[in-house]
Amino acid sequence: MLHESDMPNVMDLSEEFSLVKNPDQLILERLFKMDEIGDGPISQNTIPLLVDLLRPIPNRPGAPPFSVHLLTQIAHGNDTNKPLIAEAGTLDALTKYLYLSPQDLTEATASELLRILFSNPDIVHYESALTCMNQLIAVLHLGSKGARMSAARAIDELFDSKKIRDSEESIKAIQPLADMLDTPKEWCRKTVQYSFWESKNSRIVNHLRIHWTPYKYSGSPQTKYIMTFIHH
Repeated sequence: MLHESDMPNVMDLSEEFSLVKNPDQLILERLFKMDEIGDGPISQNTIPLLVDLLRPIPNRPGAPPFSVHLLTQIAHGNDTNKPLIAEAGTLDALTKYLYLSPQDLTEATASELLRILFSNPDIVHYESALTCMNQLIAVLHLGSKGARMSAARAIDELFDSKKIRDSEESIKAIQPLADMLDTPKEWCRKTVQYSFWESKNSRIVNHLRIHWTPYKYSGSPQTKYIMTFIHH
């Protein structure tokens, strides 16, 4: 029978033999990959509990990353689950969680979860979507490469909303998105370029004409693309 005093030895053995540290989490992840569970009422009833786990509490530091991962798994490719996740308060919870600057991988996964949710045309019109936009812009400025790419994709989805395209927040997204045009990865450039094209017929075009036209002879990749965008 194991006693509390035996736990350090158990943890040492776990590390030595590369055992899974959180087998309960691994089991849940495997279960939710099964269609009959991930697409059914079990996962839908679990959503409010997972959203609650997004709230950072000192005695459960691993809960928010696990919740983000599982919510992403539940939302991916499931149009029924996406609005249920959004209606449970996930947008506000993710915005607050991203504000705390979580670890790079979790930040990227949280931004990707927002992208998945905003791929639903109804969710981009939620009032909290604009607050999410602000936090995604912060990720564009300060996040890791993977997190910035996920944030750019999420913003691309948000630009489907005319209200967001015409907002002050969309103007704030221009510079960090333009900086990403210099990336050597073609798929990354295309994602950012699509974000600009989604913003056509909005205040962004006028802003670009005023602030970028003076640099049209600089020859930088960013300026070259934006000049094409403005005069298209």
